[in-house]
Amino acid sequence: MTALFLEANMSNDDDWYFLIGLFQFMVGAIQIIGAIFRTIISLFDKTDRQKLGIYWAMVLVYFSIWELFLYNHWNIIIWIPFAWLIAIWYCIKIVLPKEDSVSIDNN
Repeated sequence: MTALFLEANMSNDDDWYFLIGLFQFMVGAIQIIGAIFRTIISLFDKTDRQKLGIYWAMVLVYFSIWELFLYNHWNIIIWIPFAWLIAIWYCIKIVLPKEDSVSIDNN
């Protein structure tokens, strides 16, 4: 009961950052796990190798710059939205690719 009283009287402004960070972590973890499976499968059937290579390069650059932000004690909040751009690119280019329209020729 005392913990609830203390929580109610504390500033909860940073709770939104925590919830957004938790949501982003869950989405990112699911996406990374899915990309690992897709990469393993693409090693055997040789599909989407170039797109997956681009994806892994973007992830490597993202985490490298993220480490730079953390090392220099810069505001990491500025860099976090770029993860969503990678996630959107991954969904558009790899998860939900456009099917090439094939016309059926009726002779």
